[in-house]
Amino acid sequence: MSQTVRVGRKNAVYLPKSVVEALGIKEGDRLQVVVKDNAIVMRPVPRLFVKRRSWASTTIEEFEAESEELAEELERGAGGGGGR
Repeated sequence: MSQTVRVGRKNAVYLPKSVVEALGIKEGDRLQVVVKDNAIVMRPVPRLFVKRRSWASTTIEEFEAESEELAEELERGAGGGGGR
């Protein structure tokens, strides 16, 4: 896919809609910009963490109970005879 774009005010470059949709780029995403062999290469930076503006509905008590259950399951699994 090849398209021509224009450099705007303050060196802004607007990506064509087809490119944005093809790569799943959203407003606020980051792009890595590299100059290679007299060309500009732009690559999306992977979203490692997704910001969320909500809190979990789990209480501390529920979290502690779940943690204890998991710890007990791990202990039972560890004692299940490793065959050594």
